[in-house]
Amino acid sequence: MRFWYNPNFLAIITLVILSIPALKSLTQSGFYTSHDGETHAARIAQYYQAITDGQLPPRFAGSFYNGLGSPIFVYIYPLPYFLGSALHALTFSFVDSFKILMAASLVFSGVFSYLWLAEILKSEKAAFLGALFYAWVPYRFLLIYVRGSLSEVLAYTFLPLVLFCLTKLSATRNLLWIASTAVATSLLLLSQNLVAAITLPTVIGYLAILSLHQKSPRAFLFGLVAIFWGFLISAVTYLPAFFEREFVRLDEIIRIAYPDHFVTFAQLIRSPWGYGFDLPGTINDQLSLQIGLAHIFVFFITLALIFNQLRRKNFQKQTTLAVYFGAVVLVSIFLMLQTKITTYVWQQIKLLHIIDIPWRFLGLVSLALTYLAAYST
Repeated sequence: MRFWYNPNFLAIITLVILSIPALKSLTQSGFYTSHDGETHAARIAQYYQAITDGQLPPRFAGSFYNGLGSPIFVYIYPLPYFLGSALHALTFSFVDSFKILMAASLVFSGVFSYLWLAEILKSEKAAFLGALFYAWVPYRFLLIYVRGSLSEVLAYTFLPLVLFCLTKLSATRNLLWIASTAVATSLLLLSQNLVAAITLPTVIGYLAILSLHQKSPRAFLFGLVAIFWGFLISAVTYLPAFFEREFVRLDEIIRIAYPDHFVTFAQLIRSPWGYGFDLPGTINDQLSLQIGLAHIFVFFITLALIFNQLRRKNFQKQTTLAVYFGAVVLVSIFLMLQTKITTYVWQQIKLLHIIDIPWRFLGLVSLALTYLAAYST
């Protein structure tokens, strides 16, 4: 009976139940219209066919480009298609496999963020509110119901799991949590490479803060070892992508993409929900790129709490992380805005060109606001 009345168990069950209304549209028959949903379903089918043909790991999609085929799986993130193939092997159709993964991403994003926040803040109430904010952030619904971006939504599902494992690792510094962090990191890396590029600097900064507050260089070193181990697990994808990059025209495409995808303050605050595309020029955008009114409100509430704590010279770990994630929000918003100085920064920092669409930083904003929402409770 103690298990059933455990606060963590009750919180997680409640999060799952509250996710059900958001999944209603996924239960309808047929495929819903989205930007990339059909593409991901087709890749799942090709990945499954490659496995049944004996490709381990799959490298070549034989039916793409009117039967000419494509070596797409050499370079692209494999985890969404591996999971989809596993579901198809359980007799689900390719479309249903896609929908199940989308639904699972919403549910587990809440569960993993709850585990992370409960571990770092030591409060079930705070963790529950933060997890609810993460699961119901507008950007997640944009990924699921408008863009149909299976890879990106899975990556943001595993991101709080990485932070949870790092939090446990910094406290225990044992092999179990080194391995767990490595596996969680590999899940993030194999889900979506662009999300990994956007979020890993923040993850390493988070690890640095934990280590500084514990005055433990070993905790930071162990965390870096675990992250590097995660890269080794993911090497099946990242080594070909790195060493064979000269044989594809990806850099040329990315270089000309980002200038057309900045946003305005107005779009981040409130923009009409739509199912169209992000077209050149902010006035032409046909989809919503809002942060979320409740999330913005929490941000300003948290700023007041942070100033109050700093005025009292409260430099506890939780407050330092609140300052850190507040800075992550501001930097991420800056990198999305259509201003001359933002454009100049993108032109000068070549590493940013890896990220083709600046408003992808909305995912990082969502994660940072998740912590701030929990912290403000």
